[in-house]
Amino acid sequence: MTGDPPFHGENRAALLRRIREEDPELPRRRDPKIPRDLQNISLKAMEKNPAQRYASARDMADDLRRFLAHEPVLAEPRAYSRLITGQVSAHLRDLESWRHDQIVSEEEHAGLRKRYERLLEREDAWILSARRLTLPQVSLYLGAWVLALAAFLLTFFPYPRLPALPKVAIAWGAVSPAAWMGLRTWRRGYCRVSIAYLLAVCLVTPVAMLLTLEAARLFTAFTQGKANLELFQRLEVRQAATNAQLWWSLLSTLPVCWWLRRFTRAPVFSLMYATAAALFCLATLLCMGVLKYVPDDAGRFYMRLIPCAVLFMAAGIVFERRKMPDDSRYFYPFAVVFTLAAFSGVVGYHQPLAKLLEKSLSFTHGQIEYLFMLNAGVYFVADRICDRSSLPQVRMVGKSFRFVIPGHILTSLFLLSFSEHAKGREALALYWLLPAAALVFVFASIPRQMKNFLVSGLVFLAIGVYRLQDKVFGERWLWPVFLLGCGLGLMVAAANYAPLRVALRRLRK
Repeated sequence: MTGDPPFHGENRAALLRRIREEDPELPRRRDPKIPRDLQNISLKAMEKNPAQRYASARDMADDLRRFLAHEPVLAEPRAYSRLITGQVSAHLRDLESWRHDQIVSEEEHAGLRKRYERLLEREDAWILSARRLTLPQVSLYLGAWVLALAAFLLTFFPYPRLPALPKVAIAWGAVSPAAWMGLRTWRRGYCRVSIAYLLAVCLVTPVAMLLTLEAARLFTAFTQGKANLELFQRLEVRQAATNAQLWWSLLSTLPVCWWLRRFTRAPVFSLMYATAAALFCLATLLCMGVLKYVPDDAGRFYMRLIPCAVLFMAAGIVFERRKMPDDSRYFYPFAVVFTLAAFSGVVGYHQPLAKLLEKSLSFTHGQIEYLFMLNAGVYFVADRICDRSSLPQVRMVGKSFRFVIPGHILTSLFLLSFSEHAKGREALALYWLLPAAALVFVFASIPRQMKNFLVSGLVFLAIGVYRLQDKVFGERWLWPVFLLGCGLGLMVAAANYAPLRVALRRLRK
């Protein structure tokens, strides 16, 4: 490819040492016209560790055929990871010194460090290639999805001409070859192909297990002996499984996803595990009979999501402390979603909480807008707790809670101004309170560079100013004139901020 040997040495001993210990120079550095895929093939064939080279000449020939057919090759040499690790480690040391010297902000430091750490996780570098939407890759994922859809149809639709046992055989007949092909192609180094087969295993296993439990007539008893507490009965599915059968089928999926994560070290199986664990938590709530609360007091259902949020948050922290960021980053989002759903559902539907609010603070009349503002306080406390953590992903969770605070407070204040209880002085106070709160968020955006605080504050400031004009000032022209003066004054003061501040300091002295 380059017209030059990959290694040179002053003598035979030096040459052999470099062959054994050093990576060859990247061919594209000697000749940029060399295609990257061809470079990948050559570097994989020259790996020091025989286990990391092509398993056979046929495998290498297959990759060369893909190159000639202008398709992505499967080779992902480890030389890239070694090259990047050496460079990134030096950058990380520089990054820490930049943080210490306050050259970069805390958020810039966290963002850069996160990207550098992802670069260091080169065991999963092939995932980047697997994400490319090529025809073979899309077809593999489409095939896995169609397998899952077919298994779903077998489970939830009756087929009089197809008895239960053949259904089970068909479902497991899809899982078994997918597992065999996935493991076989993984051991041969075809990671991008293997991932699709093994994802199909994760998708079809719970459905196949559900079919098996139905056919064996296991766990058929209704939750608390009542059909109306069964999820599929409520959904009026024609071939309904019980909550218990759903619970056991999801439980059987968890070890499959976990083992595949450990076997392949592929982060996508952490996502599958976290998703299965979230569904398992919901199935557990179903088995506890939470559907009985839905018609009359749905808030009690949402309240039972809080332990799920705590569980996923704790799991994320454990994984991150054990230096497993690829696992933790899939558990934290579920913790945030469960938290937001739980607290929003509780304040929206839990009648005892509304009555307690009305009894404690009569001026609120038990309106849920005040409860949503209380939620914003809870999220603020959660943000402060997370922000003090030494774990970067926990601090990102805090940022997620921080993101929803303006919407909870400003939207609630806006809706309260339309309430039937908003009359007289209370209505007047709400008209003024909305733009005042919006200004607080505008200036609160500065310390942590929260652009959503700024945007939300500006939008609701405009709404508040309009409401004041419409409901308070009417045809009084001094209001817009006053605002014009304020706007110009702010701009002039901002343009001369530094001289004004120096002048104020001198006056204080």
